[in-house]
Amino acid sequence: MNDFHSPIKFSKITIFVVTWQPEKPYWPSSYPEAFDVAAAPRAIAPCRIFTGQHRLTAVTTVKQSPYHDIDPQVLMAAAGDRATFLLLSQTFLEHAPQLAERLHDGLRRQDATAVASASHALKGMAMLIGATQLCAQLQHIENTARQHHALPLHQPSLHALFDRVLSEVRTSIDAPAA
Repeated sequence: MNDFHSPIKFSKITIFVVTWQPEKPYWPSSYPEAFDVAAAPRAIAPCRIFTGQHRLTAVTTVKQSPYHDIDPQVLMAAAGDRATFLLLSQTFLEHAPQLAERLHDGLRRQDATAVASASHALKGMAMLIGATQLCAQLQHIENTARQHHALPLHQPSLHALFDRVLSEVRTSIDAPAA
């Protein structure tokens, strides 16, 4: 079929695009041109198509993830099945707090060897669950300890991040299998 000579009716395409989205789209009450992308909720993913003088904005909802500090798909890929995923998640919840306490104790005592060991072990566990930000902070602490630089006594951002990671791991255990 050659549509070169057929004019495109953007109102028809808009209806088609909105109708065939996998999830119910968010759509303003007025025609698409009135849609203010800047005012859209975070869950909205606008896609603009420009063709000559015409503009079409297709809007779909984007499923919000409950995960900001971990990526459960990293662990699922390593685990291979839900049962192993759950076992590894439980193992993280059982052992990571102990490692975090060893790290905190080493920082308090300014014991570079203990800090390097605990941060390295905790970093490995954090990598397995896709906690990249936690991994980066632990890598920095480990490097500082191995280079025998002054160790920071208190890490409030690390403690807060670690607590969020633990919470998200608990959430991933309670989440239904994908």
